[in-house]
Amino acid sequence: MKRIIFIRTIITIITLSLIITMASGCRQSDSDISGRVEDDKQDSGHEETKPDKGETQGEEGTPAEVDPSAEIKSEFGTIEKSVENIEVIFDFIDENIADSNPELASDMVCTVMKLCEDYREIFAGKFSDPDITGNIYALSSKVIVDGVLDLEALRNIDNEKVRDVIEEAISKRYKLITIEGMIEPLVDYGAYQIYIPYVGVEMKDYLDIKTDESEKPFVMDAEVTISSKDFVERIIKSMEYIKNYPYSPRADEIMQLKDRMLWIYLGGVDNSRVFGEDGKIFDEKLDEFEEMLERYSGTEFGEILASYLELLEEENYKRTEKVDEFINDIYEI
Repeated sequence: MKRIIFIRTIITIITLSLIITMASGCRQSDSDISGRVEDDKQDSGHEETKPDKGETQGEEGTPAEVDPSAEIKSEFGTIEKSVENIEVIFDFIDENIADSNPELASDMVCTVMKLCEDYREIFAGKFSDPDITGNIYALSSKVIVDGVLDLEALRNIDNEKVRDVIEEAISKRYKLITIEGMIEPLVDYGAYQIYIPYVGVEMKDYLDIKTDESEKPFVMDAEVTISSKDFVERIIKSMEYIKNYPYSPRADEIMQLKDRMLWIYLGGVDNSRVFGEDGKIFDEKLDEFEEMLERYSGTEFGEILASYLELLEEENYKRTEKVDEFINDIYEI
């Protein structure tokens, strides 16, 4: 159970606080506006030429583009931000994001992501039903590939309970994975890639980091699942995000992710160990660290690794109390 709690801690994303500024005042309905336009036409005795949608009259009657984001933001503000409304929010975003400015697009996407994270643990509880898990595992050879459930293959299963949770996973854009006989939902950040053309640069970089982890979590079942090269690249990517966006409301979350990755990279986990039973570092891990130090010398990651290797040399390359302190100063579980 401790292992599962640890794994859930690794893959659970720190939830974010996000407040969407709501526009005040009431918007006139299209029917009211169009009705007054028709009255004006009759009073004036001539037909009025209206600008196209998304335009208004500028100087000397020339059309000027209007940013529809203010109206979209106002409408978005009226939608209740609750887990019960996740599908409604997704529908609204899909219909309006192309007409939103990058700041609004980023806010809308981040809002629904947070709701999905908030609801994830509740949704995970539905898979404690043995009728659901039993029916899914009965088809494991057909619907589970590399630990990931094929949701489309399960949509038409002859079990109403299973169909309901699968439809919910699809509509709320979760992916389902298996961990030690359990089915665990994860927010499928890969499904958010359709929003990349519309969001701001910071949100693009954030989604890039989150998608990496969504597509392949760096640790599963207390084992590192990606290559050392990819592992280090993820650590450096998170460091660059923090450097570039120190005041982002998502910076603390990425900091936590970076610290967890670095802690595991330097100290290992049960099934991907850095030190042997005798406490001494494995030769291949020492060679890897030295190679990475040469490759990333002069970077923030390189500086941390250089200090770590210097300490290991002082401690005769054993995991002593001082080495433990160095690792745990990076991240405390």
